[in-house]
Amino acid sequence: MVDKIIRSKRKTLSLHIDDSGGVIVRAPLLMPQLLIDRFVNRNTIWIKKHKNKVLRRLEEIPPRKFISGEKFYFLGEEYELEFRDNSNKSIVLEGNFITRPATAEEIKRRFRKWYRDEARFYLTERLNICAEHYKLPYKELKITSAAHRWGSCTSKGCVNFPWRIMMCPENIIAYVIAHEMAHLLQLNHSPRFWREVEKMCPSCQEDRKWLHANEHKFTGF
Repeated sequence: MVDKIIRSKRKTLSLHIDDSGGVIVRAPLLMPQLLIDRFVNRNTIWIKKHKNKVLRRLEEIPPRKFISGEKFYFLGEEYELEFRDNSNKSIVLEGNFITRPATAEEIKRRFRKWYRDEARFYLTERLNICAEHYKLPYKELKITSAAHRWGSCTSKGCVNFPWRIMMCPENIIAYVIAHEMAHLLQLNHSPRFWREVEKMCPSCQEDRKWLHANEHKFTGF
């Protein structure tokens, strides 16, 4: 049932299901295997539930192959990848995602750069507007490759977003922006924090639920 055990200088046991459905146990360095086995057996129902959830999502959104006709999201809409011999080496969105034929690894690199550039352009404008309107202590935007977080914020006014956020619908991006910008005022998830989020994004509760249910569609690569 367990695919990997990772031992480290931790004090407790934990379970994790990775993006491929693999079961990972994190354990203290010297913990006996017997105790690890008991822990896994006690959590069999949890493991099956979450492993099946990941496998169902993989069926819906299989791993990227970067081949002609494959669809990629941008601002919540899907566009096909189209190869043209006379195109340049970068990605262009003109009805479809258009680029010159290349290896899967090269197409992946081009997509990453394209999404990163779009995120920088799109988010810079919206963060500046939001910061000015709500008088927020915003200092800097960073575009990351984070695979499991939609954003983060530091006490020094730096706001981070993954490039894959550009796959999401615009209203969802607006919610994530509001969530992180509110952290500039409240570095917690207190009732006051959520009031700040709602002030910037009145539909935040509905958007949050939608993102939780659909975020597997907008994974990075």
